[in-house]
Amino acid sequence: MLSRSLKMAFWVTYDHTGKLILASLLWSLVPAVPLYFAWLSIMSQDPVSMLVIGIPCVVAALGVALPLMSTGMAHLIKVLIDKRDGEFRDFFRGIALYWRRTIAIGMMYLIAAACLLASAFFYPLFFNDASPLLGYCIGAAAVWCMAFLGLSAMYIAPAIVQRNATARATVRIAAMICLANPFLTLGLAAQIACIGVLSLAVPPIFIALFGAVSMALASSAYELLARKYALIASEKSDDGAMVAIPDDSLDDYLNRGFRDFLFPWKS
Repeated sequence: MLSRSLKMAFWVTYDHTGKLILASLLWSLVPAVPLYFAWLSIMSQDPVSMLVIGIPCVVAALGVALPLMSTGMAHLIKVLIDKRDGEFRDFFRGIALYWRRTIAIGMMYLIAAACLLASAFFYPLFFNDASPLLGYCIGAAAVWCMAFLGLSAMYIAPAIVQRNATARATVRIAAMICLANPFLTLGLAAQIACIGVLSLAVPPIFIALFGAVSMALASSAYELLARKYALIASEKSDDGAMVAIPDDSLDDYLNRGFRDFLFPWKS
């Protein structure tokens, strides 16, 4: 599944590099603006500035801007996968369609991450004298929960644009996918981490594509998992209902090779 996800993501990015670079630049720059002001308030070391400017800017960046940009990117990539073509405006259509659910989930994840981060530092110190082992166990559990939160977050934007579900149900779907496919999830996380390292090592080309490639990987994995689960559901269905499931053998993104990379005009 991971190799097929990588293949689909590569060809989606290869075919639509121009649109995805523009979308990826927005994905990077829009959250960067409030984060910049948050950084200035922190560097000022003024408690009032950090409270009035720093915290709201961090919330705006990580709880609103980044989730919205990710949902727009996921919608654009979904259109590119489904129709083999799309317009840059599909990025903004995705934001317009799903902004309420996106912000709700973004705030849920941000609050959960803040609580877990605080727990990871607070409990080892709180129990340091009475029961240090208990404190470290609680802190370690908080760290593991933060890791799971980050891994499940990879599937949130694709789940938002592909499933007509509530915010709570969307979070549950992402968590269940993460639990049911641990090796795929860890593989995706490793690939995204490698892309992040390349983005820092070889700027500005990889920086301009980081958001697009990362979301293409997550969206491709979600698409292939959706096909797999739809096929299983149709085979188990007793009413004989036919479900339209894309055939991987006919999927252009999954059936190209190195020759198509060297001679794209012959594909």
